[in-house]
Formats: sequence, C-alpha cells, structure tokens
Amino acid sequence: MMGLFDFLFGKKKENTTVFFGVEEILPNSNDTEDLVVLGSVRGTIHVGDEVIITNLGSDNDKPAKAVISALEDANKGQVKKASGENIVITIKDGKKHNVYKGTVLHSEGVSEAKLRAAYLYAIINAFLFWQDGILTDEDRRRFSIADLIEIWRQSIRFCDTQATEKNYAYYLEKIILLMEQVRAKLLTLDEIYVVYSVKTGEPCLFMSSTRNQDGSLEPSELRVRLIPAVYKDSMTYPEEFELRRVENGPNKDGISNFLNEVIFLNGAEGIEFISEVTSISAKALVKAPDLEGMREVDKPIMNPELVRCLLMIVQLGDTTTLGKADRDFLSNLYLNRLTEALKTARFIVPIKVEGELPKPNENGETSFAEDVKYEVAMKELKDNKKAVPIFTDWKRFNDEYGEGWRGLLQPLGGPLIPHPVLINGTLYFETGNETKDSE
Repeated sequence: MMGLFDFLFGKKKENTTVFFGVEEILPNSNDTEDLVVLGSVRGTIHVGDEVIITNLGSDNDKPAKAVISALEDANKGQVKKASGENIVITIKDGKKHNVYKGTVLHSEGVSEAKLRAAYLYAIINAFLFWQDGILTDEDRRRFSIADLIEIWRQSIRFCDTQATEKNYAYYLEKIILLMEQVRAKLLTLDEIYVVYSVKTGEPCLFMSSTRNQDGSLEPSELRVRLIPAVYKDSMTYPEEFELRRVENGPNKDGISNFLNEVIFLNGAEGIEFISEVTSISAKALVKAPDLEGMREVDKPIMNPELVRCLLMIVQLGDTTTLGKADRDFLSNLYLNRLTEALKTARFIVPIKVEGELPKPNENGETSFAEDVKYEVAMKELKDNKKAVPIFTDWKRFNDEYGEGWRGLLQPLGGPLIPHPVLINGTLYFETGNETKDSE
C-alpha cells in the first residue's frame, strides 16, 4: 500500500501548502472534545496551525476551521512539526466537527486536485490497509454513497494497476462487497441524479463496446447512469444530455420504483455510477416478477426489449461520440432486435366503448361483436396523416390517456391496430416509432 501515495500524488515536490487525509479515528485518553486522527501529511504541519476541515464526499457538510493542538510522528514521538505518513494529529475541539475517514485537513490555497488526491488516498488506505478490506459498522453509517463509490472505483483502479497475480482474487472479493454496500446505500438516499437523454426524455442508456476482429462493435449491456448529489454541479455533459433529480420520498421507495421502471419498462440492463467502471447488473438490483405458470391475460404488460431498442435507435441518431460506420452498424443491430421484439409484443390501445368492455381471452386479447360501438384513439403525425397510438406498458398509457379512455391489449397485427401506428407517442415524439407495416 505504501506505493499508493506516489501513485495518487506523483513525485513529491516542495510546497508551502499542507493537506492531510484522515485514515483512522484514534481513541482519546483525555476527557475533552479534542479528536485524535491518523493519516499522511503532504507539506509540513505545525502545532498551533489553523486548518480547514473539508468532507469532499458529503452532500451537506460545509468547510469548517480548527486548530492543531498536538502532533506525533510514528518514528519520533511527540513533535512540533511533521510531514509524511503515519502522523497522529490532535484536533482541538475536533469532536464538534464531522470528521471521519476521508476528511481532509488543509491550509488555504490547496488546489481541488490535491484535496481530491488526499481524500482518495485516505479512504483507500483506510479500507485496504488499515482494515484489510472490511467496512466497519461506523463506516457504513458515516460514509456517503460518494465515499463508497470512490472506494469502489479506486479499489478497482488499484487492483488493475498495483495488485499482483497472488492477491488479485483477494482484492476482487473486497470490490464485490463494496458494490453490495453501494447498492444498499442507494436505496436509503434522499435523492440521486440521473443522466437523461434530451432527445427521448427518458434516462439515457449507456454502453461500453468492444471491437470484434472484423472491426464491428460488440455492445455491452445498456445501463442507466446515476450521479451522487455531491457531484451534480461538477459533472458536465454535451447538450444531448441533462441531469434530473430522483427523489426517494418519505416512504423511501422513490429510487426503488425508479429502478423497477427503467429495468422492467425501459429495458435497462443495469446501472452505473459516474462511469461504466462502477456498474451493477439489473439482476443484482431488483427481483424480476415470477410469471411462471401465469396465464397470458394475467401477466403485467411489459415490453422491455422493444422499448430498449426504440430508445437506442433514437439515441444513436443523435450521438456525437460515434463515427458514421459504427452508428449505422449499431442502428441496424437494434432495428433488427426491434423487429424481432415486435413479433411477440402486446400493446395497449386507447379506446372508448359504449357499455361494458368484452372480457379478454386467455391470451389477453379482446374482440368486439359487430354491433358494439367503440372509438379508437387517433393522433396527428408530422406529415398531417393519422395513426393509432399504442403503448408498451400501463405507465405510458396512463401518462397520456385519462378519464374516459380504456386500454385494450392487442398484438401488432390485432384488429384494433391498423396502419400506421405510433408506439409510445407521448410528449416526446421521438420516443415513439411510426410504422407503416404491422407484419
């Protein structure tokens, strides 16, 4: 672990600024509000120095000031000034502040990059070195989701660049446990931010692709990107993206409901925090409903594969990160997958009926006698033609059609679905797909 210092900070240079990342909270034998902490100092710190207390991973903590009342060097004992690793610092009245592993003590004028390096070094060293890859109950309580994600991200980075063949499996096991802690923390948050596609009005689906031998792309699972609140103002994206807030609500079910929607309705195959490095598959996030033995008519209306393809086709047409050849290849790939998904899809058709609705058959489909009067919804297309709006799930149906309208289930070739149709033609027109061939 000692090499991690230079790994994060680079070659040591003389500097007049001071910064110190807290790696451990130590017992204080004195009955005072003083706080004793262990960590590594860059620059030189003196007894009596006033330092700023900064928690980079916190959504709420504001920087505070405190005074250093004592210093101890691991090799020299009590000292008046110190620098290097394994320095014990006593913060006067430090218990009055929110100081925990990863907190940075620093002088004025320290750059954001150096603060972040001190923060990362502290939490990684605490987790991998001092605690042997085990989070304590106190860590679970004090660490924010940003802290846990950074430990997770940097542990992966350290594992890939510093771990040996002998200890790689050991570090990998710790990384998996971190992922589980992040998942648990996510569901308890007050809020999380999500990267949305401006074009579709839906959470953007991100992928990391590999290149096949023939030069074509092999797309990964498609994931929704989440951003902790502490990073929302520092993250920048092209104009095709925007950040939207997802509130957990008083019942702490808002984020869980969001995950269910993007996975089971939109077809997201997982989530990622900040980047593809720290990702969690859908199977590890939510439990799929058990539909085994259920009649077709009783199954919930979900078409995740179809919606996933619709969204990706629109996104790919607007992306600035792919060349034309790759964009065309992926567009054709998802178009072919969409065609296959359409063959088995069931759609909800908005309809008004005089009297009672006929009961659907065991496949969930409804047919009408010749004397039954009904009205199927119609929608104007961009070329002034009309189409039947059809929906892939009840949420999208209910978002557009309210009182007076009923929803009937039909396959694409059903009697209530003529040519053309508009799939999920809601407020965001581009999320729908106009088709003139229902076969």
